[in-house]
Amino acid sequence: MIKGKVILLAGLIIALAAVGSFSIVRWADNSPVSENTAVQERKPSPLPKGNWPFIVASAQGIYPKFIEGSINPPDVHVGDIQKFRIVVQSPSGVKSVTAEIETDKDTATVALARGENEVWEGEWTVRDTHEITYHTTFVAEDNGGNKNQMTIAWSDVCSILFSGDWTMSSNCTISSTEGVDSGNVTLSAGTLTLNAAFGWNPGKSLSISGGTLVIGAGGSLEQKYVYITDSDGDNFAAISYSIALAASQPGGYTRRSTSFGANDCYDLNNQANFGQTDYFDITGRDGTQSGNDGSNLNYDYNCSGAIETFSGLSLDSGRTCSSEGCH
Repeated sequence: MIKGKVILLAGLIIALAAVGSFSIVRWADNSPVSENTAVQERKPSPLPKGNWPFIVASAQGIYPKFIEGSINPPDVHVGDIQKFRIVVQSPSGVKSVTAEIETDKDTATVALARGENEVWEGEWTVRDTHEITYHTTFVAEDNGGNKNQMTIAWSDVCSILFSGDWTMSSNCTISSTEGVDSGNVTLSAGTLTLNAAFGWNPGKSLSISGGTLVIGAGGSLEQKYVYITDSDGDNFAAISYSIALAASQPGGYTRRSTSFGANDCYDLNNQANFGQTDYFDITGRDGTQSGNDGSNLNYDYNCSGAIETFSGLSLDSGRTCSSEGCH
């Protein structure tokens, strides 16, 4: 069982009750954005180790309905035994449940056996790798002929805009803190799998209209603002940035929705950023130097990947730029 989650579930019900059709069951224990960074694809983190329990939320009226389950373990290798447990309910009774595991070169189908209280279990011996593709799809059929399926896509990253609404129409997995800033969230198709915190803003909505939400161990929903790292405060986030969910702005961060993008090649100098058109002398303003002593100077002020040095350029201080840079 996942412990310590009852309060979160109650908050989830309250937060989602007014924004659309969904079912929550129980726990199992505006500045412009640069074109080249409007969508940030974040690579999934390493897969969870050991037993991975999860709960499921989906739109109302769809049966059979997935309730909760576990995969033990998610991260497997050739020769390992992987076990599945899933709880499925339907007014007409559940006829069958299978687990389909898609890896790099193979798809295995495992028929799960019925236990007590609509608990279905099964296992298989892994026979292929999952370096590129790794999907686990549960397929259930009830005695009324209705079918439903849910895919946990371990290998699929999410593409979320820096600002505005986000509609999920295919499977994706959140493996590190992520969120939607200044927009509503709609799960219209596919499965959103949470292995980490996922946030959306106060006053905005999260609705499940046709997709499925799976919250695993380590996953959570938080209605907060989304911030990304901006150490020098120039509103250009670092190329390699981290995300924080908070009620107010943390130090060293800027709102994701008002950032000019994640393209700051030197996030310790607010005069070096994407689109910079000015040039500076080296005294305390040396672009992307690696040390405070002026060593390893790099005059790439506009983050173009090229060093800009201009001989004879006059500065307002009376200094000029030589072939070696500005002095």
